[in-house]
Amino acid sequence: MRRFDKRLTKGQKLQRYLLDYLDKHEISYFLTGYEGLAQKHDAKFKIIKNDSTTSMFVRHYPDITLASNSDTFLIEIKNSTGIEKDCWDAYKSLHDNLGVNILFLLKTKKIYTINDIRFKRMPSFDNRSGMKVPVTDSIWREPRKMNDLRYIEYLNSYKGTTSGCSFAFIDFDKSDGYGIENLLRLK
Repeated sequence: MRRFDKRLTKGQKLQRYLLDYLDKHEISYFLTGYEGLAQKHDAKFKIIKNDSTTSMFVRHYPDITLASNSDTFLIEIKNSTGIEKDCWDAYKSLHDNLGVNILFLLKTKKIYTINDIRFKRMPSFDNRSGMKVPVTDSIWREPRKMNDLRYIEYLNSYKGTTSGCSFAFIDFDKSDGYGIENLLRLK
């Protein structure tokens, strides 16, 4: 099984964990991430390849929408230690510019608000590739900012296990997570 497929399977288990909890406690929700939506023709391919603001919004729309009597909350499910910069920027923009309630269910099985997540400082030296990779704001490793030849070398060193997107690692020790039972307050 490919690494991506393993990550996908772990993410599906984490989503099932959340959905089972929501169903057990009769918390109203929609499945909203674009990955699970029905499509016609090559819609997903076009969304992935297009970097317009609207495409990025759809591509990174959170997985679950909770609907309570008083408000609505978007929940992104991430069963990884890292997050893509484009993804984070989309969530931050929704939160900061529109006041949208963004929550995360992370691999710790805890709920985090967008303001509770902290990132690890990222060294510019990448051990696996043995290369220096540009880092922005001390946290975002950005392989695509390398020159073309170095970027190809970087990708080849990962043997198909990385997309080369800009990313950061979540610092779980410094991030404040809350037990899933806190979702009952949103009901």
